[in-house]
Amino acid sequence: MRNVGFTGLEANETYNPTRGINYAWEFIRYQIIVPLLQIALYICIGMSIMLFFERVYMAIIIVCVKCLGKKRYTAYQLEAIKQDLEKNKNYPMVLVQIPMYNEKEALVELECQKWIRSGVNIKYETRNNRNGYKAGALREGLKKSYVEACEFVVIFDADFQPEKDFLWRTIPYLLENPELGLVQARWKFGTAGVWRMTALIDAGGWKDRTTVEDMDLAVRASLKGWKFLFVGDLARVSIWKKWHVIYAFFFVRKIVAHWVTFFFYCIVIPTTILIPEVHLPKPLAIYLPAAITILNAVSTLRHVNSNKENGNIYHFNCLSWTYSQSYCSLCHRSIHLLVLWILFENVMSLHRTKAAIIGLLEANRVNEWVVTEKLGNTARKNNPRAVMRPRSRIGERIHFTELTLGMFLLHCAIYNMLYGNDHFYVYLLLQAAAFFVVGVGYVGTIVPN
Repeated sequence: MRNVGFTGLEANETYNPTRGINYAWEFIRYQIIVPLLQIALYICIGMSIMLFFERVYMAIIIVCVKCLGKKRYTAYQLEAIKQDLEKNKNYPMVLVQIPMYNEKEALVELECQKWIRSGVNIKYETRNNRNGYKAGALREGLKKSYVEACEFVVIFDADFQPEKDFLWRTIPYLLENPELGLVQARWKFGTAGVWRMTALIDAGGWKDRTTVEDMDLAVRASLKGWKFLFVGDLARVSIWKKWHVIYAFFFVRKIVAHWVTFFFYCIVIPTTILIPEVHLPKPLAIYLPAAITILNAVSTLRHVNSNKENGNIYHFNCLSWTYSQSYCSLCHRSIHLLVLWILFENVMSLHRTKAAIIGLLEANRVNEWVVTEKLGNTARKNNPRAVMRPRSRIGERIHFTELTLGMFLLHCAIYNMLYGNDHFYVYLLLQAAAFFVVGVGYVGTIVPN
């Protein structure tokens, strides 16, 4: 009887499906998940250290600028250049480009007809398509035959009016300094700038692969070595400077920063709570992100370096100097929004990481224009309440990816409260709430289809 009972117990233990599932889970947990999570943790810590040193480097430059008064710029005296130009009376030909689309106040055709009646050689032309949007319009305008006689090109936006002496304030610098490729106007002129035509062509012209066509052109021109408001001298850019631009601006800022924010703070750290076999160094998980956040927060207020007394225009090296000038001091009026800003940035890192992966792995999608177009006057007349139309369908309002991540973080927070001996649940609860807020469509602008 004992042998029969023992055999029956043995049979029950052998064919117990629950134990089989537990054994399989333990094998996958210790042999696959734990090693992969440990590797991901080391990679995220390494990228965090890279990001930390990059922030410290920029902080040192900011301290040198603000405290030591160190300045790396060249001052050009405008009045002396203007006097020499007036003596020679050798005025250059300047092409003026004003890209516009459905501008209500722009009566361009009527103005051109008025100028024609006054004897001015002017012709009104329009495109029959919107290929490339603003960059495409600028590029198309440079294909005209009369552009060959133009030495410089100035670009104005359609929503502001420059002062009458704008060219007198910009062109003389380009004439007297052949190493300059661009003169960018002061902030009161909006985004207006004057390009040397040879510099624009040398950099490859306008590209419609991005919505920030002006920055794209400036980076390409800087790598060509042209000198302008934010670039070094005309000499060939050294390998070190090119490496610095690629590493600091493109790799660290555009890839590492987004990946660390999403994978480390929203995936790896919460997962280590569920799998305690993975050792998470507390200093690297708490103090290092806090230091990076503080360095980032105190660099949010854009610093404007200008000298209105003598009217000089200063030129900086965009490879390092202006990068630090763009972020210099903490805006005290927004300090109370710091925590909300951190949580929102972590949520948005999901989309930035997705965009970075698409840009790296699917290069053919880089040229796709998935942007919000201007509605124009026609859309406003046909549907005056289009912009204010609320979302009625759940599929348009609910974002399931954000909600899924919110549920994951909430689960990790509850698990940490019940079984953990630390206080990670405080951060996890706040971050989960941020994902839920975005997931239900509470944050963002509603754009009609």
